[in-house]
Amino acid sequence: MKKVLKLSSLVIVLGALLSLTACAPKDAPSAKEKLEAKEYTVAADGTLIPAALKLLGVDGIETVLTATKKTDNGVESVTAILFDESSKAKEYMEEVKSYAEKNAERTDVKRAGKWLYYGTEQGMKDFA
Repeated sequence: MKKVLKLSSLVIVLGALLSLTACAPKDAPSAKEKLEAKEYTVAADGTLIPAALKLLGVDGIETVLTATKKTDNGVESVTAILFDESSKAKEYMEEVKSYAEKNAERTDVKRAGKWLYYGTEQGMKDFA
């Protein structure tokens, strides 16, 4: 019985992990399209912000997306960093969190596959 419970627990945990990564866009164009469909203005940067993060020791960044949208309640925003490998996104979580603390209001950084992202609560939901 204990083995069945352990196995079923493992299946549930794996399913939850897959559902978290399955929602993230597969690449920068897909992310841009997804956010624009939700009426965000999106800027993609493959040079300046990646270079700034590289100075902090963060390597392997493909693209940084910054998206904003004006709403009746203010402004929603999300910044999403796409790495060339998911292992690098995991590895550089603390460095990106440090960067966000210095450069953004909202600093709760989350990871989904090759992406690290932060922003307003709604902005992060719209991205993921």
